[in-house]
Formats: sequence, C-alpha cells, structure tokens
Amino acid sequence: MSNYTRSYERPQQRIVDIETILRLLQNKTGHCPRISGSSYVAGCPAHEDKHPSLSVTQRDDRILMYCFCGCSIHEVCDSLGIEVSDLFLKNKRGASYG
Repeated sequence: MSNYTRSYERPQQRIVDIETILRLLQNKTGHCPRISGSSYVAGCPAHEDKHPSLSVTQRDDRILMYCFCGCSIHEVCDSLGIEVSDLFLKNKRGASYG
C-alpha cells in the first residue's frame, strides 16, 4: 500500500482593485471609463453598449458594479474574465469577504 496522500488546496484568490477593473473594461469595450461623481461609468462589456450603462464604485472592502440595462453581475464578471468573489477584498486575517 502506498503512503500517497492527496493534497486539496483551494486556488489563491486574486485581489482585483478598481484600477484593474477599469483597465479590463477599457480593453474589452475600447472606451475609457470616465469619472462620474465618486464612481466611474463605462460601457458594459456584457452587452452591445452605445452609451455607458455600467457604474463602477469602490466601497471599503468591495468593488460594486451595476449595469443599468439589466446585465447581472455574473454576466459582467464573466465577460471580464473574473469571478464575482474577486470583487471582494481580503480582510487582515486572509479570509475573503463574499
């Protein structure tokens, strides 16, 4: 009998900051997100967007994204190649929010 033990490790969670999100949006849509008050507005990468319909805001430990045309957060994240959990920053103990 073998003493082989299988190690199950969770992949390291990526921490995505707002600059990364804005860069991904610009690369995906071809348009630079613009500042609107304390948030950014950008074309939504999950649908054909003629006018910016995606709001992007960083609040404390999370990045909020909302599409005013109705795309879900899962559709937006999928189109950017990130997970919804990537929008939640890690706390000081290393546990992730969300």
